[in-house]
Amino acid sequence: MVFEGNKLRSDPGRYADLYLVPKRGKYSGKLYRRPGQVDIMTAEGVRALDESISQLKRLKPVKPLIPSRGLTRAAKDHAVDQAETGSVGHIGKDGSSAEVRMNRYGKWEKMVAENISYGHDHIQEIVFQMVVDDGMSSRGHRRNLMQPAFRFIGLAMGPHPKYGYLCVIKFACEYRENQP
Repeated sequence: MVFEGNKLRSDPGRYADLYLVPKRGKYSGKLYRRPGQVDIMTAEGVRALDESISQLKRLKPVKPLIPSRGLTRAAKDHAVDQAETGSVGHIGKDGSSAEVRMNRYGKWEKMVAENISYGHDHIQEIVFQMVVDDGMSSRGHRRNLMQPAFRFIGLAMGPHPKYGYLCVIKFACEYRENQP
């Protein structure tokens, strides 16, 4: 996942050409057809895909993200929590926010974010879902993936009782991990 995200960040226009443009033909209205998998009824259809392609082609490359053990542990905590509870969203069963979970294993500074994907177990599909960000008017998942200020990443994938799979990704501008 880190590698895939860094491919996107290193050359957004090329990534759009290689991985997003070919998916245009998989849309039938708002239905996104996935051979061998369950089709997905999207909120916006191909319009959201076209918007993401257009934006990626205009974006400049940004520096790659550096994996962080502490951010990964924070992501794993939330993935395990949601696997147990079946919940969705950014608040943990203990009421914790993404920022609080990140601070359990280190100290973040400036800015952080959390992306969560549900229902996909293929890395490119997770990135595709987050880049297109169908139904999300803020396009926050895309912005987080391409945020130049973010330098560190942590992630965890796991089962989800309702959606089958989930992937939790943490981003931070600065992150100092706790010493063991």
